[in-house]
Amino acid sequence: MDVNYINSFVLGAEDIFSQVAAGIDLSRQKPYAKKTPFYANSVVSIVGFNGDIKGQVVFVFTREFALELSSAMCGMEMQEIDELALSALGEISNMISGRAVIKLDELVQEKANITPPTVLHAEDKINISVEPPIICIPYSSNGKACFEINFALNSKKGDA
Repeated sequence: MDVNYINSFVLGAEDIFSQVAAGIDLSRQKPYAKKTPFYANSVVSIVGFNGDIKGQVVFVFTREFALELSSAMCGMEMQEIDELALSALGEISNMISGRAVIKLDELVQEKANITPPTVLHAEDKINISVEPPIICIPYSSNGKACFEINFALNSKKGDA
């Protein structure tokens, strides 16, 4: 996989988080390849890509981080993952994906469009199956895993 695909999401996520959640301690961990299907707890937001780049990006939020992030975005303390919190998490997924599309165009000169996010919430595990290869960029907050960007993207020029 072209490292510029990973860099596009890293730069996009860090740029957006610095704007909307500057007070949250967030540390990027080492990206790795993930097998499909995989399971996620709590909140998942899925964004489709089409154009020169096709595939899906799956954002996974732990319950605790989902509440912290949605609180920061909404400007009020969120006690539960309700429609407002889900909307905020879908919006940040959309913002990160949009920023990644811009970065992809700058870094690899490929155009893409994104679909509106589909946000899922469950108290139990959510089974996620996307076409491999899947690259996971994990993040931690205060030393605990909190958020992942999982992307399975392919380029018309060949494998991303």
